[in-house]
Amino acid sequence: MRQFAVSHNMVVKLAAENRGGAKLKYQRASGGDCHFEVTRRRSQGQARSGYFISHCNFVHNTCTGRSRLTASQVREDELIRSLVASDPRISGRVLVEHIKRIRGATISLNEAYRSRTLILEELYGSLEEVVQKLETLLLMWKTKNPTSHMTNLFVL
Repeated sequence: MRQFAVSHNMVVKLAAENRGGAKLKYQRASGGDCHFEVTRRRSQGQARSGYFISHCNFVHNTCTGRSRLTASQVREDELIRSLVASDPRISGRVLVEHIKRIRGATISLNEAYRSRTLILEELYGSLEEVVQKLETLLLMWKTKNPTSHMTNLFVL
């Protein structure tokens, strides 16, 4: 549902009356004259599981504004992943501008930094994993070269 909203430059929200998850109703977040609405219901039969769409109205011609992305949606975008991979120190402001220009969507500065961190962890692993690998490498070096002296101590 979120991907559909992003691709159509809109923001959807889950309506308050979700009834414990049995009925999920998505509406245009800005309200106004927009009649966009999708209602999904949980399947009741034992042979089926999941949700089915019980009602939908995809008309949203009067909508204005931009879609708002989450960190996980940005993380899945291949273009943004390649930007972060090419420059791991890319700033959040630059990411926000790229997303606005390329995708026509908005993202908060906090979400941009969070997306960058998630992408870097997926590409290179977390800092703890990298330090652990480096420590293991140095210990192997010391066992292979017994006359060498190791003075670095890694503490996180």
